Amino acid sequence: MRRNIVRLGLCFLVFLSMASTIKATGRSQDQEARVDQVLNREIDVTGDGVKDLITLHLKGLGWQAPFNWELSIRSKGKLIFSHESDDSWLDKFFNDPGYVDDQCKSYLACKMKYYLHDLLDHLFIATDLSPNDHAYDKTDSGSIHFVARQELENRFKLPASEAEETVNWMIQKLKSGKTWVLYVPISPVLSEYPRMYVEKVAAFITIYEW
Repeated sequence: MRRNIVRLGLCFLVFLSMASTIKATGRSQDQEARVDQVLNREIDVTGDGVKDLITLHLKGLGWQAPFNWELSIRSKGKLIFSHESDDSWLDKFFNDPGYVDDQCKSYLACKMKYYLHDLLDHLFIATDLSPNDHAYDKTDSGSIHFVARQELENRFKLPASEAEETVNWMIQKLKSGKTWVLYVPISPVLSEYPRMYVEKVAAFITIYEW
């Protein structure tokens, strides 16, 4: 009888020990799994000689789960651009060879490369858009002469003459090849229409549509 009581007592102590370990391990795994990471870059994207703050905020239940992210750009402390993305639809494609590039070989490696490096590294490109002839084509409804002008008139209420003057200024800046063009990513293989910062309206204006 006494031996049975001792055996039951030992079993109960082992159970308590296992329960405590399981509970502690569960907390640790949950803390390690959740992603809530902020990445910053500083670069002068407005052309005023002062570096602007680009912030990418990654959120997810874990590296094996889809991400949401928020992008913000601040110039001298003032928010001049923001964007949010729900990447649930594209998460599975990180398994596809070559979706990010030929260097990463696994879902996790490709996903980490995209979010921790490529997304911010490829966000801005200094380009004159010369490979895209229709970008400056006055007869193309997707060119800067239509797209940017309409945004300047409709969103910022610039008079037609002032909008046209601003578009000509944008073209001159772009053709210098030194202006940063913003490409907000939709996925590793696709981005939104290119934008450039226009000081006159203190905002990023769409350059052209394809």
